[in-house]
Amino acid sequence: MAAALHWFKILCLVLLTLLLMRLVSWVPLALFRRHLRWNGWKPALVSNIIGLAAFLVFLRAQAVPGELVDPAAAVFGVVVYTGFLLADLYLHKRSRHKHEAL
Repeated sequence: MAAALHWFKILCLVLLTLLLMRLVSWVPLALFRRHLRWNGWKPALVSNIIGLAAFLVFLRAQAVPGELVDPAAAVFGVVVYTGFLLADLYLHKRSRHKHEAL
């Protein structure tokens, strides 16, 4: 039972981390599309780069002085934000086709 609870806590922390990472990339994306009227792949790319940069700055801020950023955590961030970028591009393309059909 204790092992199951341990893995449940890890799963919850990973999901919370992914949710926060997604929110960090969605805020600039919404601002770019809504207020700057940016469309296409550029706002998705820039917002996910901003999110990745914020994640890497957070990793660096949490490191002990003199300690390097954990490469596995940095790779995790790159993989996650690449997935977010692909999802944003797919959803934007899908919504654009839906509006063109109307």
